[in-house]
Amino acid sequence: MSHNWHVLRATRVNFLSTVDRMEPATRQAWNDERMDEFAQRTEENFREVRAEVKGEVQGLRTEMNGRFASLEASINRRFDILFGSLATGIVSVVVSHFVG
Repeated sequence: MSHNWHVLRATRVNFLSTVDRMEPATRQAWNDERMDEFAQRTEENFREVRAEVKGEVQGLRTEMNGRFASLEASINRRFDILFGSLATGIVSVVVSHFVG
């Protein structure tokens, strides 16, 4: 079983020849004015996010309230049918007991 190690070595050499050295990043002084500006921008961004989330939550609440209202109406209707059936059954048992 033979391996083509020369192909792997050539690939590594070709790859390394394409990598350039990175220049060191220049550092900028972060003075109080820049920190204040950064804090202000961050606070503005959070205000926007809070407003967006508040709108989404309000929409979700409205949708959920609508769904629960329709579900409640459906459950109430089913209980009314069940109660009517039970009442009819009990009345028929009592009548058949005394009549029959």
